[in-house]
Amino acid sequence: MGNILLALIAGGLIISSSGGLKNMTIKYEDRWDSLIHHHAEREELDFLLVKAMIKKESYFDALAESPSKCRGLMQLSSVACYEMGIDPFYVKNPDHNIEAGCKYLQEQYSHFPEITDTGERWKFALASYNAGRGNVNKSIGLTKAEGGNWQKWGIVSCYLIQVTGKVNAAQTCDYVDKIWNWYNAYLVGQEG
Repeated sequence: MGNILLALIAGGLIISSSGGLKNMTIKYEDRWDSLIHHHAEREELDFLLVKAMIKKESYFDALAESPSKCRGLMQLSSVACYEMGIDPFYVKNPDHNIEAGCKYLQEQYSHFPEITDTGERWKFALASYNAGRGNVNKSIGLTKAEGGNWQKWGIVSCYLIQVTGKVNAAQTCDYVDKIWNWYNAYLVGQEG
């Protein structure tokens, strides 16, 4: 069989058919790439955007748990799991977590068809994933009532403080900004 690899990857080792062990280093943030690719593609999401999201949500820690009891790579609540058809018991399983998180993100994106700019629409989807779609919709309503450009996240986000309070609004704005910056860094081949 020559040098065909049997592709057993465990702890950074690859066992080749010739019997030798080769040391292979997988970057910490790349270890979930195959699952991210799989589920992002199934939900028609950009792999790099989902990866940037996971970096922000859990820094690639499948066992991460927030004080609000959101869990796993994509920090899903039990409610979000049920909505996406995933038993919350499996929320820390990376495959199930990424699957549900990708479905949930795509659902958030689908609720903003009136946002014509794709990049802006993704920002609204990210904000909804974090703060809840109802809160983002209320902020859009306030922006419209004031005559502001309700299709620009940077403008709508200024009204979020009236809906969620200063601390939560700042957290959501930071969330969207960090993910968007990391996504753009990934796009140009930088680490993020």
